[in-house]
Amino acid sequence: MKEYVADSLRELYRLEHLIYVSLKYTRTSDILISIVRRSISFLDLVWIALLEKAKREKKIEEYGTQPLAAAARVKELYPDEKTEEMISYYLKLRKISKADYISQNEYRRQLTMTVIINQDEVERITIDSVTEDYKRLSAFFSYLRDKYFNI
Repeated sequence: MKEYVADSLRELYRLEHLIYVSLKYTRTSDILISIVRRSISFLDLVWIALLEKAKREKKIEEYGTQPLAAAARVKELYPDEKTEEMISYYLKLRKISKADYISQNEYRRQLTMTVIINQDEVERITIDSVTEDYKRLSAFFSYLRDKYFNI
């Protein structure tokens, strides 16, 4: 379990670097997509760490490593509000990563990536929004570390 927690923490550091260094100097939609994918990867590792904890506590015998199945199992095993909120955010990120997007104001501070998820659902991703999302992910990791991982 500790190795998955350490891996997810390293992934969070990579995400931080993308936001505060790469995005600062590059400001392209490719970096925004990388941030979305890195966020998904971070949450995948968090779900596996939580499932590994449940396995060690003998709440479950086995768990699947498929990302969506792992998220559903975590939602089942850890039904608190913050975890459920983060799982719905995770599912939204997965939709965003697979959707088509339009870039506006590349190489500028007002960089905006408009993602069309469904016919009626449009998401705008900006430098400020990914920074806020990073803070949210970091706070979620701190919450899990204090409540479940005791590290």
